[in-house]
Amino acid sequence: MLAPIPPKRRDGGSSFGKLKKYLTEDVDKETGELLFRGDYLLSDALLSFETAEDEMRGVAAENARCDDPVYHYIIAWQEGERPTREQWEAAAKKTLEDLGFAEHQYLAVVHDDTDHFHAHVMVNRVHPETYKAHYPQFSKRTLDKSMREIEAGQGWKESRGLYRWDAATGKAVKTEPELLAKYRAEREQQRLELSTGKAAKMELYSDAESLQAYCKGLPARELKAALQRDGAGWDDVHAVLKKHGLELKAGDKGGYSVKAIDQDLAVKASDVFRSDFAGKANRERLAARLGPFRPASDQVQAITMEKAYKDTRQPLKRDPEKRALQREARAQARAQLKAEYAAYKREASKNRVPLQDEAKKRYQALASMSKARRDEIRRATMTPETRKAALSVAAMEAIKEREALRAELATARLAVKPQTYREWVVDRAAEGQDAAISQLRAFDYQDKRRKIRARPGRGRARLRQHHPTGSTWAARPGCPSHPGRYLAGQQAYW
Repeated sequence: MLAPIPPKRRDGGSSFGKLKKYLTEDVDKETGELLFRGDYLLSDALLSFETAEDEMRGVAAENARCDDPVYHYIIAWQEGERPTREQWEAAAKKTLEDLGFAEHQYLAVVHDDTDHFHAHVMVNRVHPETYKAHYPQFSKRTLDKSMREIEAGQGWKESRGLYRWDAATGKAVKTEPELLAKYRAEREQQRLELSTGKAAKMELYSDAESLQAYCKGLPARELKAALQRDGAGWDDVHAVLKKHGLELKAGDKGGYSVKAIDQDLAVKASDVFRSDFAGKANRERLAARLGPFRPASDQVQAITMEKAYKDTRQPLKRDPEKRALQREARAQARAQLKAEYAAYKREASKNRVPLQDEAKKRYQALASMSKARRDEIRRATMTPETRKAALSVAAMEAIKEREALRAELATARLAVKPQTYREWVVDRAAEGQDAAISQLRAFDYQDKRRKIRARPGRGRARLRQHHPTGSTWAARPGCPSHPGRYLAGQQAYW
């Protein structure tokens, strides 16, 4: 059993409604009829299946800091394994409990229309009563450990993963690093040999036909015609494929792969010859007609290939040297842009000098007028009380005049204040300057990165949400959970 966590949307905008629709609805390709995909398990915190997404959305809205409340993972059984409802429900509930989501709103839906029976679990991170968002730590490890425990408890075949089942202790223990390295190498080799998911990208970027597209063309049509003939056998299948430079290989688990002769390149037969090889039911029907699988006979081996697949792919990545040159050109253009902005600021500073001189003169004139007014009052013949009152009035008038002058000068300074770099770049981009347009694009990327990093549940924002700065552990540098050390130890998982 495996429990993959699908990658999140890059914009963080996952939707309860859209995910529920994908999990529960399908469309019949022939009739267009809307079909219900499978059975489901509903959380006790939800009222009904029909209102599940609205209830989840309402609870999530109570936590404004949780930008992406949708948590989604899959529980997949090995090919040929078909758990009962009680078994898959127990598996879903155990994983939810291990992740800390047992009291949360969730919806689990099973899909049994593929080779691998699997269940999708959609969870609301926000608790329905406390409205606190839960971000499980080391979720991949937690789920993998749960898989080993479920396999042992329900009697399923053990899958490779971060944990293995130790029969002696009756517990799931961490897989040894050397075994993990071996597993990763084998998976990478298998990915390279049976790489069908990249076929479309390969054709798009390299102007070359993928092996998958090659097989789906004339070989697929001729194979289908051969299988429709009476008395067809496995040699007929091998003969058609040999004619096109292909050979059929049987896998250990009942599947088949199609390999290009004399090349280390293969695809799944279920991906290219779907009508006969996709799904266990189709393969069983094929075996009933042709009998048990047999390799190509010597007679078929002697057939001359009329055509062969040529792997003319180019690397999917762009030319690194070209990218380096483009990066250097952008850097030079932006450096020139900053130099132009520095010149603009110097010119703007020069324009402010006359205003500063004028302000100094006007403040001096105002001070002289105020002093002359006070001297005149002191020379005048009046009683001490009257003189004191006149001086107070003169002081108030001087304050009002200074405030009026300060406001007037502030408005004048604002008129000649230089633009910020970003404002200046916007104006240059509006004029069509390429370097400014490129810099605006960089500003946009930078803003998006900052927004993502600031979300709760990511990096330091996650620590700030769950462990406020004033908490005890944050104030003790020697504590093992000190934020600096904690981040250093966990950065590989975030």
